[in-house]
Amino acid sequence: MANVFWNNKIAKFYEESKTWRTVSTYNMSDSDKQIYESRKKAVDLYLNGESMKNIEKMTGINHSHIKEFVDRCASLDTSGQPVGYIGLIKGHRLKSRKGPFIKLMEDHPDIRDQLLLDYFNEKKSKWDKLSSFKTIHESLIKNLIANGFKETDYPFETKSQGYRSMVRFLHNIGDENPYASLNRYGKNAEQLFRNTRCIQPDQSSPIRPFAKVELDGHKIDALFTVAVENEHGDTVYVLANRIWIIAVIDVATRVILGYTISVSQNYNRFDVLECIQNAIIPHKSLNFSQFNFKKSIEGYHSVAVPYTQWALFDEICMDNALSHLSRDVTDNLEKLGISINFGPVATPHRRPLIERFFRTLEEKGFHRIPSTTGSNINDIRRIGAEKDAVTYRITLKEISEIAEIIISEYNLQPHQGLGGFSPLSVMRDRIDRGLIPSYVSDDSRKDFSLMKCYQIRKVQGNKKKGIRPYINFAGYKYTSSVLSSSYTPVGKNIVIEFDPLDIREMEAYLENGAHIGHLVIKGKRIGTAISLKTNKLIRDFANRNDMNNSHVEDLITNFANNLEEKALSSKTAATHLATVRNEAEKRSPKSNILPQNKKSSNTIDEITLEDDKKLLSDEELMAKWSDPSKRTW
Repeated sequence: MANVFWNNKIAKFYEESKTWRTVSTYNMSDSDKQIYESRKKAVDLYLNGESMKNIEKMTGINHSHIKEFVDRCASLDTSGQPVGYIGLIKGHRLKSRKGPFIKLMEDHPDIRDQLLLDYFNEKKSKWDKLSSFKTIHESLIKNLIANGFKETDYPFETKSQGYRSMVRFLHNIGDENPYASLNRYGKNAEQLFRNTRCIQPDQSSPIRPFAKVELDGHKIDALFTVAVENEHGDTVYVLANRIWIIAVIDVATRVILGYTISVSQNYNRFDVLECIQNAIIPHKSLNFSQFNFKKSIEGYHSVAVPYTQWALFDEICMDNALSHLSRDVTDNLEKLGISINFGPVATPHRRPLIERFFRTLEEKGFHRIPSTTGSNINDIRRIGAEKDAVTYRITLKEISEIAEIIISEYNLQPHQGLGGFSPLSVMRDRIDRGLIPSYVSDDSRKDFSLMKCYQIRKVQGNKKKGIRPYINFAGYKYTSSVLSSSYTPVGKNIVIEFDPLDIREMEAYLENGAHIGHLVIKGKRIGTAISLKTNKLIRDFANRNDMNNSHVEDLITNFANNLEEKALSSKTAATHLATVRNEAEKRSPKSNILPQNKKSSNTIDEITLEDDKKLLSDEELMAKWSDPSKRTW
């Protein structure tokens, strides 16, 4: 019976041996290599049915050791897997030696459990957050005394009372259970470990341009200043907070397809949409004021490779930041047929190309200017950054121009990852080879915009009081000649289409899709663009200062003036002021809040004042409305 049992066991080992882990003899000494190969040969011969006598002759290994070697290979390691041929290595231990501390933990599992609770920080007490090894050891000693250990017992008879053994034991436990122990090393280490468990080399890296792109945001390592007037009327330059750049890179060719700069402490969903839009529409070069850079536009794909104008990408890789998860972002991308690949937040290993580009952008651009904050707090280049930003009057315009130039140069310069070719030359070559992307249709290009948002609003109005139909949105009343001419839509829902970067006007549609017309904010014409982001600040300002009844243009002017006053002592106010001015510069360059337009503001105010005098009072308006026979409307 014993022979039958052993034969069945050998048959089982023979099948398992096909999956046993192998050993590399590359770094073994000649003697160790010979010993290992002899043992392996003996085991293989035995599993194939060779007799003990022949195996001993062929390998020189005594027949009494052969079964022992087979058992070593078939034994299980701590993970439950067969040790395999690793068990034949000279000096390899199947089980580690158990010192007195290990024996102590095995004999007293309750003490062991309490020790691990202290180490893994699972006591959920406000007094025990991330205890040091010294504190954990003190707790262990108290626990041992409470369980009846005496001075003559281990570990009390040792000089360190088992401290070094405890530390070694906990480190080994932590290595075996990284998910539980990494919270001792900070959020970044834990997050990186959890999010990179399944990372594998990308075996399907795209070759066709626009097949796959990466998008991410980066906080620029440089400070800038904003020009404001002090109480004496002198222009001074005050510091603002660091701002963001968002960029899209093509994975196949490494070309930066588009970017945008978000003048705020954090970027939002509309900045993401603007960046994606800039990657699709033909590039528009900046008007340089500081740098004489004639070739800035040549480094952009829509200029250098005309066939890529209006090209769409198939897949976009982003992290799970809230601005990326927004419904406005996902809906617009779905309409274009672009699939979204979300990865974990703060894990640049998932999007290596865009992260590497940001490093290049900093080293070749922003880290070279006087106001750089460097790559970290220990970077000596950050010394005097705030003082130099003011001294050299680094402005937002200059920050934007530097980004425009560096991105253009990046696309034109040889890239090591592309075999020494430039990103644009690789894109041109692959387009010429017939690797053509999909495009925005010709019919959609004229009015193409990702900056379209939709909401449903109920039409308000009161026929008895003579209040013409209007809708409420973002704290303002919107109407038009068509909407206000009839009370039929009052109480019904309409769909509004608006640009989040300029909410002064919008389009309105009935629920069945029929176009109603163009809606504007009631009152005088507004000369300054208002974004949804800025409007929130404006409404907060109006509520704090009881100015909700003020005209919108006056409210914006007062808001900007208030920011100028606060900017003298507040970086946040200076950043908000830069945001307001930047939006006005893009959408309403003749706005009175812009410094270059303030000289003519007095004349405009005088004209506005005369127009105000001609306005009727509320009583007069009510009288005219209640008597339609006068036909004065």
